[in-house]
Amino acid sequence: MKRTLPVALVAILTLTVAFGCASQGAPTETETATPRADAIATLADIPTTQAFLDEEVPEEDIRTILLAGVNAPSGMNNQPWHFTAVTDRELLGRIGDEMMAGMPAGVTLPAKAGIADAPLAIIASGEEGSELDVGFAVEEMNAVATLMGYGTKIVGSPLMVLAGENEAEYREILGIPEGQSVITVLLVGRADDSVDAVSTATPRKDFDSVVTIL
Repeated sequence: MKRTLPVALVAILTLTVAFGCASQGAPTETETATPRADAIATLADIPTTQAFLDEEVPEEDIRTILLAGVNAPSGMNNQPWHFTAVTDRELLGRIGDEMMAGMPAGVTLPAKAGIADAPLAIIASGEEGSELDVGFAVEEMNAVATLMGYGTKIVGSPLMVLAGENEAEYREILGIPEGQSVITVLLVGRADDSVDAVSTATPRKDFDSVVTIL
């Protein structure tokens, strides 16, 4: 895979700043106050993007995001995954249309960003039982895309089409390896901040209600 070093290095250096190196000891006050603190704050509260701008994601950025998934940890380093990066708006629109057509009568999808609205959809596939490993990989890509300034959204709803009656056709189109199936989809693009995605968002549960520290 050909890599564009400047972009890849920016992502790697950003992650290095965010998490540091064990051999460097405790961060200084200056280090804590600048890029590291900003990166930690970003990764600790990644919002779900509900509207994307109609702006393409450059190929070099796509490769950098995919690299984070390719290099993600997995059990016994089995790497039981495959990632299909889709920027073809016609294909994404077709999947979105089939999702709408497959909805039961009287049921409509919420007016929030779906697969047809994103400039990039990374379709993550994996072997049976690899859902946890694939989830790690998708979250790695999600984090890197966020640090690069993109909005993201992880969705499972496209599976109703990708694993539906036309599954064989989509497997061929998307290059999904034999023995794997679609697990989830990561949507990536520049967020449209003019759309209110905050007041309609589902509130987070209280920290103390979901955390135990011993």
